[in-house]
Amino acid sequence: MELNLAQLKAVLRCEACFSSLRVPTTLTCGHTVCVHHPSGPCPVPHCAPSNGPARPRIPPASRVNYLPPPLPPGPLPVSTEAPKVDVTIKKIIALLDSAHPDESDDDEPARSPTIRHRSESASSLSRPRKRQRVLHVDDDDDEPDLLSHLRASSARQRDPTPPRSLGKDLLSELSCEICFTLLYNPVTTPCQHTFCAKCLHRSLDHSNLCPLCRETLPGFSFFEDHPVNQTLETLIVTAFPEMYTERADAIAAEERDARLDTPIFVCMLLFPGHPTALHFFEPRYRLMLRRCLEQEVPLIWHDHAST
Repeated sequence: MELNLAQLKAVLRCEACFSSLRVPTTLTCGHTVCVHHPSGPCPVPHCAPSNGPARPRIPPASRVNYLPPPLPPGPLPVSTEAPKVDVTIKKIIALLDSAHPDESDDDEPARSPTIRHRSESASSLSRPRKRQRVLHVDDDDDEPDLLSHLRASSARQRDPTPPRSLGKDLLSELSCEICFTLLYNPVTTPCQHTFCAKCLHRSLDHSNLCPLCRETLPGFSFFEDHPVNQTLETLIVTAFPEMYTERADAIAAEERDARLDTPIFVCMLLFPGHPTALHFFEPRYRLMLRRCLEQEVPLIWHDHAST
């Protein structure tokens, strides 16, 4: 598939001031803005991030009653730490800039003759007898300078042909660092690293550290219904639409096959009607409980063959 640089660069714009992103940061609501914008809530108009605690995805027909823990007293402290730069988007901006230099780079050849003529004119001021002649030469030399400027402008208006390696390099930057495939539902952590939502959930079952920089993350409940990185998701759908659809089908098939497995949870003796505490001391048990709660009929029963 042939990439369109103009469409890709149009996606990489600040959602607050609509200028081209240079130093991007992604907020918890999923919006990507310039790093100097976030001094409080999200600066994007009509953004309404959810402030309530995340809840598990329990189907409406389920009989499971979820009781969240009590909220801490008082408002949470506001972080005064300077916002960090989105690692993935920053690399993509550098990649696209290297594939097609900015207009400021294209203007340099057109401006250099003018600068040279101006310096020559300035040096000729010390010679009054030749001032009129030098000015006449400068007026004649403005013609090729104007032609070079028009050629540079027309070249910028044409759609540039991206190099053949751009698609491969862009796909490498848009790959998850956990599953090493194309990002699906990309979620950006507070340390500004991006992973697939499912991959990040599995990683948090094992550790609350970022898989890349090892910074402490808020925890699973923070990422349960975390908004996706809207800029990255739009960029992926624009650049690799067919591959993104295949990725969604593969994940759906994997989840269907996982429902056929019956996990075994070792538990204590329990009588009907008595409450019990389940100790989830292994990551696979946390995954089992999430899959159980997401079913229409969450069933947990004992092994009749062993009784």
